[in-house]
Amino acid sequence: MQCPEIMVVLLAVCGAPAGAHSGPDVADNSRNTPADSTVHYTRKQLRALVRGAHTAEDHKRLALYFRARAVEFSAKAAEQEQAFTEYIRNPGGYPSKYPTRGDVAKGLAAYYRMKANQANSLASEHTHEAEQIPTR
Repeated sequence: MQCPEIMVVLLAVCGAPAGAHSGPDVADNSRNTPADSTVHYTRKQLRALVRGAHTAEDHKRLALYFRARAVEFSAKAAEQEQAFTEYIRNPGGYPSKYPTRGDVAKGLAAYYRMKANQANSLASEHTHEAEQIPTR
């Protein structure tokens, strides 16, 4: 499921579309196209971006990325909460084996809420870092 808010934030993170991404160079986000705007970095790539963030612009870009991830996780949590309420309304419509659909949805909703909170926290840290760097 694509949310318009996610697309707006991811387009802001990716910058102006200039062409297709042509390799593992993840530090240059300006090469991502709108079709490639659902950029998700690997842990290794993200660590490299965080380590290489020295300017306010770098930290702002990371903050936008983490805010986009938080929006994604919040949307997933809402989907799972919806699935949980559907299960509560009609538990007989699902298999009764453990873990039930309700258990799974409840667990996933809690997980996605936790990940959204972590992403918001990282976004706040990078926003704070960007504000601390003096501009010339």
